[in-house]
Amino acid sequence: MSSIRKKLKILGTNFLFLLLFLILAEFGLRIANLGYDNAAFEPDSVLHHIHRPDYFFIHSNAAEHEYGNIQVRYDRMGCVVNPNEKKTENCRGKIWFFGDSYIEALQVNYDSSVVGILEKDFPDVCFKNFAVGAYSPILHYLKLKHLLKSDKPDVAFLFLYANDVAEDKQYFNKAKFNGQEVTAVDGGMPQWKYEIIRNSNLLRLVRKFYMQMTVKFENNRNLNESALSESKDILAEPTLTYLEKFVALCKDNKIRVIVSCIPSKRDILKTDINTDSFSNQIKAWCSGRCDFLDSQSPLQSFYLETNKSPYYKNDIHFNNYGHRILATTIAQSQTIKN
Repeated sequence: MSSIRKKLKILGTNFLFLLLFLILAEFGLRIANLGYDNAAFEPDSVLHHIHRPDYFFIHSNAAEHEYGNIQVRYDRMGCVVNPNEKKTENCRGKIWFFGDSYIEALQVNYDSSVVGILEKDFPDVCFKNFAVGAYSPILHYLKLKHLLKSDKPDVAFLFLYANDVAEDKQYFNKAKFNGQEVTAVDGGMPQWKYEIIRNSNLLRLVRKFYMQMTVKFENNRNLNESALSESKDILAEPTLTYLEKFVALCKDNKIRVIVSCIPSKRDILKTDINTDSFSNQIKAWCSGRCDFLDSQSPLQSFYLETNKSPYYKNDIHFNNYGHRILATTIAQSQTIKN
């Protein structure tokens, strides 16, 4: 028995030292204000994951350190909004944006994002940015259905990306249905896990290094993001169904809907035009169904004319150039009239 007691005593002592170390590490990191973001996504029983309402945090690029100290604020609806000033609600028109992390735009300061630029250029128009990272048409459709219960825009922009097809397949497999109609995609993870991560600098720092290693591994394996090339992605089910449903829902509610596609960095930084790109597939689908906004041509023209990339060097998202080009393309489309 004495041998067992000694082992238990050693284990107990080691556990107490480990606990003391973790507590001191947590306090040290809080004093130094070191960590990474604040787990700004929350699980949702209908929309899989959402932005935490009425929330502010500082966003940085954990993997490549290409940007940092980006102030991010979500309003009560989870929209990305100006972190420094409140937008007036007295407006002559309402325009809503749906998309993923490219339109969510946490990689640039708000004033340099697509929606931030348009707000400055058209101060009497109310823009709402409902984009959320890793959203695809099935979630956009569910989101729009929910929003239309209380309000509606004059114009809705839907921005797609080549990985939407794969994400829709994953969400579809988790979806709940009432007959043939999708009613929810349950996010699953308990809320308490998010709360622990959000309130622990130590766990956020561990998450940072985990993300660094994961991204570097994926970049090496995919040979500089070749797996994200639009040329490998085919528009297919269930994305086709929920793209159709999103457009039909807009039309039923007399909302002008404009569909666009964010081209991948790899396809833009090539010297030849990829006629089979995901953007061109979306353009063909939109013919006779809805308006299409071409973002691939202006982005590639900018690169060919200036030899400057509209994307970050390592991160796959737009830099300031990319956001300015897309905002200018939207403004020149005459969708927003002075």
